[in-house]
Amino acid sequence: MIVIVILTALDLEYQAVRGHLTDPRVHRHTAGTRFEVGRLANGGHRVALGLVGKGNHRSAVIAERAIAEGKKWIAFERQREKVPLAEVSKAVNAIFA
Repeated sequence: MIVIVILTALDLEYQAVRGHLTDPRVHRHTAGTRFEVGRLANGGHRVALGLVGKGNHRSAVIAERAIAEGKKWIAFERQREKVPLAEVSKAVNAIFA
């Protein structure tokens, strides 16, 4: 199962994405980073949602933690697994449609 990781800088963005998730559950990284993991409302892929705040350094640290949480968690760069871009695009479009 693929989990798409979405990291947001602003709480407004976080809440907008969270509104598209069904049954979001809190998941914590061992370092304390909080993610909410749920499914897209249309029954699609699982999504891990994290609020990182502003700044590249914070975003990079949180992205690394998300990737470390599982071999099948992917960031938009698709670093860990060769997931077809069409699959990532389809899931992201479902959120923002």
